[in-house]
Amino acid sequence: MSDEAFRSVLNEEAWVCRPSTRLAGDLTVATPTYEAMGQPQRVRVRPATEGVQATVIGRAPGETGVVYMEPGDVKVGDRLEVIKLRLRLAGDATVGDAVVTVEDAGGMGAGARFHLHRGADTESVAVACIADGALTVTPPLRYSHESGEDAWITQAHDVEGVCDEAGQGHHLKLLVRAIT
Repeated sequence: MSDEAFRSVLNEEAWVCRPSTRLAGDLTVATPTYEAMGQPQRVRVRPATEGVQATVIGRAPGETGVVYMEPGDVKVGDRLEVIKLRLRLAGDATVGDAVVTVEDAGGMGAGARFHLHRGADTESVAVACIADGALTVTPPLRYSHESGEDAWITQAHDVEGVCDEAGQGHHLKLLVRAIT
């Protein structure tokens, strides 16, 4: 498949997010946070197919999908945040806010991942509930965000395997597990 033909099948966008851990107050390892690595990448997400022969990277326990993308810095343990819905903030949000207002909350439900990205001030929170365009999010916001700022609803996938499937840097095949 030519490079142009391959690019034409990449019909979604996703952030590659790298885990960052620190020690908690009791010196145990805290739950990792995931920071976006650069801009969204073009991807194609496909469901895992039962009965398909294993490839060179085999099958991963709990694998729910396969993601194809152009070569990039992706590692086992990273998380892909696949963009499902694009939104805009309808009002300012400040540090510590647990309620965020968006212009159109249609098409999303509780449990969705809400992703805000403004330069280095990137964060991803869970939507606890929705009422009249107001999203209650958890945890509360770590950064301030302005009205009109872009936001996204994403589906998170943990990367379980990475392979340069076609060789010679043509494209990557990732085995992923959807986070629900």
